[in-house]
Formats: sequence, C-alpha cells, structure tokens
Amino acid sequence: MKTFENKFYVDGGCKMNNDLISDKKINDDYYEIVKKVDNKKYNLSENNIFYSISSKLKFPQGSQGINVFKQKYKIIWRKQFAGLFHYSERNLLIYSNNYIGVFSNNKQEILYLFALLNSPITIHLLRNFFMLKDEKYGMFIAIRRLKDYFRIPKINASNKHIKLEIIEKVQELLNLENKTLSDFIDFENIMLQKFDKIEILENNLLLHKKQKIYNLEIKNNFELLKLKFQELKNTAFSLEELKNLEIIDFDKIKVLKNHIDNMVFALYFKIKIQTSEIKSMKIVKKLCKKNKYYEYIFLN
Repeated sequence: MKTFENKFYVDGGCKMNNDLISDKKINDDYYEIVKKVDNKKYNLSENNIFYSISSKLKFPQGSQGINVFKQKYKIIWRKQFAGLFHYSERNLLIYSNNYIGVFSNNKQEILYLFALLNSPITIHLLRNFFMLKDEKYGMFIAIRRLKDYFRIPKINASNKHIKLEIIEKVQELLNLENKTLSDFIDFENIMLQKFDKIEILENNLLLHKKQKIYNLEIKNNFELLKLKFQELKNTAFSLEELKNLEIIDFDKIKVLKNHIDNMVFALYFKIKIQTSEIKSMKIVKKLCKKNKYYEYIFLN
C-alpha cells in the first residue's frame, strides 16, 4: 500500500507443523494462532492456541514471509467474509488461508485503514461486486480483490483534521470494547475470593459473604452495569472473574461508529467540514446528509 509512509503488508496464512501447536503460551516467543473471530466485536477475539515463532514455518508462493507477522498492528478478516474487519495488537499467526490480514508498525495508519475498511461505503462496494447469489457461501474477500477495488481518500491540508479525528474516535471505540468491571468499581480493599450473592442496589455493587456485605461504589454507567447483572442473575463469580467481567456499552459504540462512518463518508465525497465542526456528531451528519448518495450508502 503505497499511500502510507510506513511499510504495509497484506498477506494470508502460513503452514505449520500440527504437532507443535500448543494450548499454552510458554513465553513471548509463542504466537497466537487466529482460528475464530467474534463478529459482535471490532477487537479480534482471543484464541487460546499457540505456536512458537522459532519453529519451522512454510509460506505459500507469493507470501511475504515471516516479516509480515513481526508487525505490531493488524487488521484481520475471514476470507469468507463475515461482516467485520478486526483489530489486534497481539502477536498473531494466520493458519492456512482462511484468514487474511493487513500488518504494519504504524498504529495511526492502521486505525485509519480500519475505519475505511469497516465503513458502509467499503462494505457496500464489496457486497455489490463479490456477494455470491448462494447465501450459503456469502462473500469472499481475497487479497487481490481488496487491492483491485479498495481505494483510499486523498488527504490534504483541507481535510487532514477529519482523518485525525477518525483515528482518535476509532481508538476510543476499540477502548470501549476493552472495558471490564474494574474500570467502574474499585476492588482494591476486597480480599475475599468468592461470594455467596452479588447484587446492585442504587449506585452500589453489594457482595454478600455469609452475614457480611461489602458495599462497593459504582463510579459511573450505573444503568449499564444494572442491565449486565440482570442478564447474569444468580451467576456465581470469583473475585477475579468479577474484576475481568466485560462491560461493553454497545449503544455507545453504535453511536460512535456512526460518527466515524460519517467522517469517512465526508472524506470520500469531499464534504467540507471545518475544524470547529468536526467534534459535533450532529453537524457532521447534517453536512453529510446533504450529499445525494448518503441515504443510498447508509440505507442499503
């Protein structure tokens, strides 16, 4: 990808010795193998299957080799496309050719590319060109197809602030998916490891152990936590499980993603947005909706 300053790799999988695949990560020399994705999340889901990077790997003809997987930042997707391009900073290996990725050491540009790839404009284009009539097989997004049909907006002094805002908001979106209960509640003074009962009352999380109740203040997002624990009613938790419990505000993510998509639309269709306007979701959307293609892209 020559549009970016740093080296970018677009590549598929490698071949491994199945006998050397492990379900334990022994040290940092072991890379995680991409075997599955969670299509409800933009961050790549974790796969508890590993392979030592020092072990022998074979690469298919046309591959760019091991340097691909030494890049820090990645965008990964299933070749039989399932709807999302996923982000990761973990050490990854792609097994066989079921998954494809973009790899680079330039985080800012990867975040920007992530926004472009996941935009309704890109998804709409890919579906129109590559969706198979038989829904059983869906849509295949191979490397050549992406290189041939995907285009990156030209950035200049008049729209660079839009690109920078997109990068900032993508990072914010990804951070929202990484929230756990520890981000909302301070567990520092809790020594017990298991509890008989857990409930939310007013703005507090109550941990019951025999006759004693530990009262922990919820810092923010009380309603979100309340809904989460209603879903998990009567579920038993250890302290460690509580701390690491995912608390994801999908409604907030949806709103933020729409704003990112609008800014991407503005870049592709050369819509002028002032620096003073870019922080306002309402203004950005209003300016984009004036374009005759907006409803076609966002409603189809």
